[in-house]
Amino acid sequence: MRVRFRSLKVGNAMALAAASLLWSPAAGNAQLQLVPWVPPAVSISNHIVAGMVWADVSLGLPDTCKHLGSWGTPVQTLPTITVNSMCWNMTGIPCGNMATLTNHSYQLGYLAPGNYQFVFQTWGQTVRTYAFTVPASDSDGDGMPDYEEWIAGTDPQNCNSALRILGYKVEGGQARVTWQGGTSARQYVERRANLNGTNSAWLCICTNYPPTPVTNTWVEPPGANAAQFYRIRVEK
Repeated sequence: MRVRFRSLKVGNAMALAAASLLWSPAAGNAQLQLVPWVPPAVSISNHIVAGMVWADVSLGLPDTCKHLGSWGTPVQTLPTITVNSMCWNMTGIPCGNMATLTNHSYQLGYLAPGNYQFVFQTWGQTVRTYAFTVPASDSDGDGMPDYEEWIAGTDPQNCNSALRILGYKVEGGQARVTWQGGTSARQYVERRANLNGTNSAWLCICTNYPPTPVTNTWVEPPGANAAQFYRIRVEK
């Protein structure tokens, strides 16, 4: 009987090298079976690129009968992020003593600065819990942290791309506010009469839904007060 296992690529990892096995079971009734298998250990690290957080996992397969079926998908219950993988032990066939190291990087997204833990499971059983910290970072040095740039929909690697008010002026009896931002976040123009936190609240006077232009302008007649304060708030 000839059994052929083809290369299985999951994400950026090669789970099992291609192999071809040939044997004739003496009893004539041996069958290939996939038995759930939990690896004894994995190696985990993490890296951050322009605010994007990744978890890097290395899994050792000790022989040719150990097989990775799925790396699983990250599930966030912050500050905990869990993945549940599937590994198999193939029985009923001869196994070779060839160890294979397979690697995979999980994209965890943009996380607010703070402490987190990444839990790697197989068949719901925890193999390892890895603690890591996401520091505050500003990759392009524009004064806006990478995480806030992700919320605003701006580019954390481009110092010219950031959420900022470009100008305010009164002309023709109208107040004109101009700002720049990203294209994928909801933008709110908010106004208040003064900056005393007890006497005035921010009032939303305009909602800009994505996709939005990079540069925007809001125009309104001046209010009764001599001074008005404006800000742009975003959310994703």
